[in-house]
Amino acid sequence: MQNTKNESGSDRMSEDHGGKKRRFHIVLSLDNPVQQETWSILSQSKNKTSAVCEAVCGFHRQKSLEDILRKVLREEFKHIPIQSTAEMVEEPDTFNDAAVLDFLLTLQNE
Repeated sequence: MQNTKNESGSDRMSEDHGGKKRRFHIVLSLDNPVQQETWSILSQSKNKTSAVCEAVCGFHRQKSLEDILRKVLREEFKHIPIQSTAEMVEEPDTFNDAAVLDFLLTLQNE
C-alpha cells in the first residue's frame, strides 16, 4: 500500500502485511559525485531499504558518540593546566653549544 495524504496534507501510515510502513522516495543525480557514490553503494545491495536504514542509523550513532566524546574531553581539559608557548621554550644550552664549537675548532685546526 502507498502512503496517502489526508485532508490536512499530512502523511497517513499504510498497513502492509500486518505492519505499519512509511514510504520514502529519493531521486539521485548521477552528476553529483556524492549522490553517484551513494548510488554505486546502494546498487550493490540486495536490500536497499536495509542499507539506507543502516547508513542513517550508523551516521547518527557515530555523531552522538563524537558529541559525547567532545563533551567529555572538554570537561577533562578544563581541569588540566596548559602552559603557554612562551613558558615551554627552553633556554639554549650554552654549555653544549660551547663544547660543540670547541670540537669544531679542534677539527678545523688539525
